[in-house]
Amino acid sequence: MITVEALFKISYGLYIVSSGDRARGNGFISNTVFQVTAEPAKFAACCNKEICNAD
Repeated sequence: MITVEALFKISYGLYIVSSGDRARGNGFISNTVFQVTAEPAKFAACCNKEICNAD
């Protein structure tokens, strides 16, 4: 269950977005997370799958 009061505390910054279970997990860092609907509460996180290679 989502605590609605927590939705009002979203601010600018870096976020770790992750999912998984006890055996496996994965995640990424997003610098853009924002609320897209109020009821039901839904969020969007921006990501880019491009791999950056440093030369």
